[in-house]
Amino acid sequence: MIKRYIVEVCRELVKKKLTHGSSGNMSVFLRDKGLVFITPSGIRYIDMLPEQIAVLTLEGKQVEGDYKPTIETPMHLTIYRNRPDVNAIVHTHPVYTSALAIAREPLPPVTEEFIIYVGGTVDVAKFGGAGTQELADNVLEALKDKKAAIMPNHGLITVGKDLKEACFINEVVEIHAQMYLMAKIFGKAFSIPEDAISRWKKVYYQRTRIKEY
Repeated sequence: MIKRYIVEVCRELVKKKLTHGSSGNMSVFLRDKGLVFITPSGIRYIDMLPEQIAVLTLEGKQVEGDYKPTIETPMHLTIYRNRPDVNAIVHTHPVYTSALAIAREPLPPVTEEFIIYVGGTVDVAKFGGAGTQELADNVLEALKDKKAAIMPNHGLITVGKDLKEACFINEVVEIHAQMYLMAKIFGKAFSIPEDAISRWKKVYYQRTRIKEY
């Protein structure tokens, strides 16, 4: 059931143009069982089958599936070990957020809705090679207590209490990245005032039950 759902979501991400080909990856962590269901390496989403989803322990041991898990497995496992509020991770290569990733420019909170769902500015992680523990640690640092981070010269990563939320956050960030970049074409993009940011951050902490840093 979970494997089929992951495959369906992967195909939906392609339809929404949040990623393409086999770019990106996603996973679901069943905390009560200690198992991570994660997409395989190098298989296009439109061709992916449920039986190709790998199942790992939190230590990285593959306990089910004959296909090699995504190269970014260390990043997924590192986040799950350090963020008890996260049970799903989605990494994509959406056009507008990826443009920010190439420019290494963070995405500020340009609407109040953005803070409620994402938690604040989407920061750019320090650079690390694909699939390395260095990148995993850098992404974790950039995420802090928020729901999204930009991977430099790479793409977007979003997290959630479940796969539905992680995908929703992915869409929210990409739409706001598009709005932000379009506003900059007109000359300047303004973030919302600091007092509004503080007010809506409290709502974010209440929604996520994350203790304020």
